Amino acid sequence: MSVEVIDVINDNDEVINQKARSEVQKGDKLRYIQVYLFDKDGNMLIQQRQEGRKRANLLDPSVAGHVKSGESYKDAALREMQEELAVQCDIELVGDFSGHWGTCHLFKGTLSQDVTPSFAEVKRVFFWPMLKVYSHMRQYHWMFCEGFLAGLQFFNGHYFRPLTHVNEKDEVLGTIDYAEMNQKSLPVRVVHVYIKNKKGEFLFQQRAPFVQAPYCLDEAATGHVDLGETYEEAASRELYEELGVDYTFTEKDEIHHGQLKHNNKFVKCYMLEYDGEFKVDSGEVENIAWLKLDDVKKMMQQAPFLFTNSSVELHELCYEKLK
Repeated sequence: MSVEVIDVINDNDEVINQKARSEVQKGDKLRYIQVYLFDKDGNMLIQQRQEGRKRANLLDPSVAGHVKSGESYKDAALREMQEELAVQCDIELVGDFSGHWGTCHLFKGTLSQDVTPSFAEVKRVFFWPMLKVYSHMRQYHWMFCEGFLAGLQFFNGHYFRPLTHVNEKDEVLGTIDYAEMNQKSLPVRVVHVYIKNKKGEFLFQQRAPFVQAPYCLDEAATGHVDLGETYEEAASRELYEELGVDYTFTEKDEIHHGQLKHNNKFVKCYMLEYDGEFKVDSGEVENIAWLKLDDVKKMMQQAPFLFTNSSVELHELCYEKLK
């Protein structure tokens, strides 16, 4: 039986030693990976660790493990996916975070096949919406492995920045996190950007599978306003992050400002006439399509479930100005 060798690293992720896994001591900093896998509806696969393992019965990411000596982070992630779930799919790097235990690279991917959990490592698997994951993380943190909690905090900071909490007059109160906002329907600021081409068509995005309202159609660019941002700054940032379009919005581009009925969020909508190139962020946008305004109206009447709730509500409010 071959001995598994692991690199010991310093704070700069540089290898300073190599040890057999059985020889690793408390205080040694190691390399780790986590993989967050999502189904087609955007639910995250979570595993419960098998009996007899360290941290038995606690919740862990879809896949997690050590990086072997000489192995890249991504190769380790692909190996662990095969070993723990007997699955392979495309994954992309979200980013890396560090702690007293070492450095972890976090990947994400979308499942296109059934998983077969390894009985030796995985007791059972669950598919949870991200809001449920964050809710349980806050209320029942003792159910989660420490590394998973650190990964979720990093993931949350990467995709869900602190939101601008406002009162009923759209006056800033401070920040609020994503989970609490949804649980209590507290008002925050959001932006929606409409893009119109010379043919009179409007760009709609299909949301990525692991964000809220996965695969639903939405305006060209949407998102929350971070604390300290103006609506215009947030609209400019979201447009660049999601579609790669560099444009600075001003108040003259605004076509609507009000509070949404279905979730209490305050929204400002902006219009941009644009026929240039796009660089779509696959992490947030699954696809894009140009649609006629009246066709969108018919689609929303006949199949509103194809769109986000905000998109349906705003289309009616902005229709006359968009024409």
